[in-house]
Amino acid sequence: MEKHHSCLNTRAIIEYFREHHPEDLTTLLSDLHEEIGNLPNPSEFLTEINNWVSSEVVIRMFENARRITGDPDIAFRIGFASAAGRKFSYVQRILLAAYGNPRRSLRRAQQINDRFNRNKRVEIVETTRDSGIVRLHWDRGIAATKDFCLYNQGIYIGIPTLWDLPPGVIDEPLCFFKGDPFCEYHLKWLKRFSLKDTLLNTVFPWRTVKATIVELEHDKELLRQKFDEVHRLNLKLKSKIDELLRLQQELGESESRFRTLLDRIPGVAIQGFTADGKILYWNQSSEQIYGYRSEQAIGQDVVELIIPMDRREAFRKALALIPSIETDESGEFLPSGEHTRRSSRGELVSVYAVHTVVRLKDKPP
Repeated sequence: MEKHHSCLNTRAIIEYFREHHPEDLTTLLSDLHEEIGNLPNPSEFLTEINNWVSSEVVIRMFENARRITGDPDIAFRIGFASAAGRKFSYVQRILLAAYGNPRRSLRRAQQINDRFNRNKRVEIVETTRDSGIVRLHWDRGIAATKDFCLYNQGIYIGIPTLWDLPPGVIDEPLCFFKGDPFCEYHLKWLKRFSLKDTLLNTVFPWRTVKATIVELEHDKELLRQKFDEVHRLNLKLKSKIDELLRLQQELGESESRFRTLLDRIPGVAIQGFTADGKILYWNQSSEQIYGYRSEQAIGQDVVELIIPMDRREAFRKALALIPSIETDESGEFLPSGEHTRRSSRGELVSVYAVHTVVRLKDKPP
């Protein structure tokens, strides 16, 4: 399944719940798509921004969030909290802070979006010092819901808070999820008038850079720990693989010795066949006694090949009863004793025969 969203988006949802609804985290992560349900630690995966997930996962997380909180606008609140709470990833913070103000950041919305989402195109229609018009063109081939729109609205009005401005104001005259060709946001925010603040946040965004460096160092340490853990797991895995290869080799050698024994045991004709009589195995003594080479016999019907005409019906009836016998154990399906068989030359051959059913778990007899 295609991955459309960086887990930056799912991390925003999880962090919101950790802060506001920690008791509901398990419910939030329940009944997600199978791509997440099969993971040993879904929460860890969904908070690592370098991981990606499909739109279906994000849709279900928003649905769970809405069901848990009973708030139809919860996606909006999550988006705003991720911006106003400064819980963007360090990559986003560097990009946004480097542009110095909401207007410059807005102009590069598509560049920022492309790093974390693949389900829409951002069109900047107009920007001024304190306003902007943005259109989100959603990919019709990728699943999306109104929650995606609300989530983006929350982010856009929260962006001005990165420069210690009040939240922006948003109006949406057009909405893709109401039948319009795209979502159109009309944004307004307060202009900054302080030259000092402008310089500090445009030329020297030290606070943001410092916080980002701290987070980078933290992530670096996490990566080192993850690397060490992966290395340990790789060593364990290699040890297990080596052990399995050794056991496989020993099993192969054992099977080879046993097969050689069966093939070459003198005077004992051994045949293997299915419950419907198809021959699967034919050893050297069978070749000598019945006159058929192994390649001639394998795949043939044992009844037609070596059972005399007057005994075929009884033998087939005995074979037909094998699948209906309710037991998991191997055992005889015909009494052992003297039996008459027919060779390739049409001659009758007297043999002492033992007829055994071999039963293996989940395999036909």
